[in-house]
Order: sequence, then structure tokens, then C-alpha cells
Amino acid sequence: MFIAIALMFLLILFPSSAAEGCARGLQICAKAVVPALFPFLFAAKVLSSQQVRIRNRLLYAFVFSLLGGYPVGVATVCSMYQERILTKRSAEQAIVFCNNSGPGFFIGLIGSIFGDVRLGLVLYAIHVFSAIICAMLFAPNAKKITVQPIVSNKKSFAQSFSDAVGASCTSMLQICALVTLFQSFSTILETLPMAEHLPQAILFGSFELTSGISRLSATPNSFVIAAFLMGWGGFCVHMQAMTLWKSVGLNVHHYFAEKLLHGLISAQLAYSFHIGIAFFCFSLLLWLTVCVFSNICKKWGRKKQKVIV
Repeated sequence: MFIAIALMFLLILFPSSAAEGCARGLQICAKAVVPALFPFLFAAKVLSSQQVRIRNRLLYAFVFSLLGGYPVGVATVCSMYQERILTKRSAEQAIVFCNNSGPGFFIGLIGSIFGDVRLGLVLYAIHVFSAIICAMLFAPNAKKITVQPIVSNKKSFAQSFSDAVGASCTSMLQICALVTLFQSFSTILETLPMAEHLPQAILFGSFELTSGISRLSATPNSFVIAAFLMGWGGFCVHMQAMTLWKSVGLNVHHYFAEKLLHGLISAQLAYSFHIGIAFFCFSLLLWLTVCVFSNICKKWGRKKQKVIV
């Protein structure tokens, strides 16, 4: 309640900044968000509705999240749950590690900010490695993943195509509304006197990625900060994801903790890469060792629990 009142006062006190932010948000949606996300949202919906036979459905959703970007992975998992390809529990667990950024953002925006597309590709590789580490830590046991039988008749491609367009448009409208809203409040925060004395890239990027990433060119340790922000995702991305999973009745736990961990692992790997390739390889090997040890402990704990029972 207090936050809502505070936001209302900000809109009243800074109407011109709010309007400027809305215009900027709509421009970002038209030039970047819709072209990058809508085709992937549509493809995810069509594939799930056609009941494509995939041996490891969670792996499919995870890979699709790394190719489509925020929040295509969540949309894919939600579509699979709606089509009864994934159980509710499996879908809720998958969303935790299936919300990742795609290569387009790294190559396009981040590559242009650093003036070198190769740095964008390196950051994307770090993002992928960090996502794999988080998936190994948070993914459910394969034996516990049971797929519900699909009782409905298979849809024709024409019907799936039409339904996918409508569902993708609805999701795209919600996403663009959130981006525009966060851009509006980010622009208001820029006008406040205290904003000049704060780490703007981290502050604004924690809420909306584009606002923070665009400020990295004049920020010390920008490479490490960019890695953290892309792993964390920002509250705008999280609101998009929550809108999608709440609309299908899912209740996701540990989501914010996983995204924070993704950001911290990405930042650590980026820092190690900045020191040297050898230190980066050592850090990556260390994280993978932690994942393997964690999975061994989980299996041992389950076996011990069975023996006790």
C-alpha cells in the first residue's frame, strides 16, 4: 500500500518525466522487445500445442530459454504445463532455472555498448555457463519427473497456429506494458538529485535491464556488472515471468534466490575471465565440481531416506 501511494506521488510530481519514460518504453518495445520475443513466444506455443515428442522436456525448455531470451523460457514451461506435457510440480521447478537471456541482447545491445561484439559473445558464454550451473543445482530428479497423460485430442496445425498467435499477443501486451511502466519510473528516478550519487548502472539495471545496461559505458568494472545484471534479470523481467506463471496457476518457490545466484555466479566468472583464461577455467571447474558434489549428496540423502523408511 505504501509503495503504491509513493509511486502515485512520483507520477503527480514528475508528470513530464513519466511521459518521457513511457515514450522511451514504447520505443524500446517497438525496436527491441517485440522483434526479439514475439517469434519465440509464438514458436514455443505452437510446438507445445502440437505435442512434439521430446525425450527430455526440461532440457528442451532450458535450451529454448537460452535461445529466446527473457521470458521465453517461462512461457515455454507454462505452455507445456497447459498442454499437460509437464506436471505442475515439474513446471514450478523448471521455471526457477528456465528464465534466461538470449544471444540477441548480448550481441546487439551489449556488443554495441562495449564497442566489440566479441565481448558480447563472451558475456553470453558466461551467462550460459552460469545458467547450466544453476540448472544442475536446482533441476529436479529425473526419476521424479512424471508427465501427465494428454487426454485431449491433438489440435490441427491451423488451430494451433491461430491459438498461438492469440496467446503470444496477450503475453506480448503484458510484457510491453511492464517494460513501459518500469521505463517510466526509471526516468522519474533519473531526475531525482540523489540519483547522481548512486551507482546508476546497478540501481537502474536491477529494476529494468535496458536502463542499466545503457549506462555501463561510463561505469568502472562494467564487464563484471553487465554479467551480474544479465544473470539477475531485473524486476521488470521477474514481473513478466510472474505474470506468465500466475496466469496458468503455478506457484514458484526459490525463484528470486536462484536468479540472484545466477547473477553472482556470472559476475564471479566474468571477474575471473578479466584476470585470465586460466583462472576462468579453474573457476568454472570449481563450480562444476560443486554441482556434481551437490547432486551426489542429494542422491545419497534420498537413498538413506529410503533405507530409513
